[in-house]
Amino acid sequence: MVAADPHLKFLVTISLHPGASRAAVEAALKGWCARVDREYLGRNWLKMPEKMMRGVAFFEAAPHNHAHLLVAPPVGASAFHFEMNAAQMFRPEAAPELRLVPPQALAQRGVMQIQSIGDSAEDRHRLAKYVTKEMEWREAALHDWAPLSELGR
Repeated sequence: MVAADPHLKFLVTISLHPGASRAAVEAALKGWCARVDREYLGRNWLKMPEKMMRGVAFFEAAPHNHAHLLVAPPVGASAFHFEMNAAQMFRPEAAPELRLVPPQALAQRGVMQIQSIGDSAEDRHRLAKYVTKEMEWREAALHDWAPLSELGR
């Protein structure tokens, strides 16, 4: 199971404005992944697929379209720096002096939360149950996930 992968260190939750489509959520995630990889791997990040951030996204439609991601930061990225700064690459601070590069928000009304994943088997089991909860109740939810490398395809 993906949650058992010890390299997956963070739970990332992204939510756009009510009424946003799943395609909009995927596009925002794809843009965020590109920004994160560029930040940590440099301008030639596309030539280093083995070092890029990896993980899986689980999409939910209720109460509105949003996603939960289990991710491993790009190779060489500090876990502390990632946890403290990666959300800024999604939706920077409103005050220009507090912004990190890049200055443009991927979603004007979006929210991103990043939490570290505990190392215990119990923590990972609870997390796996949480991110896959819709798969228990809706057969269509079996298709509502994607590896980060396939977002927007």
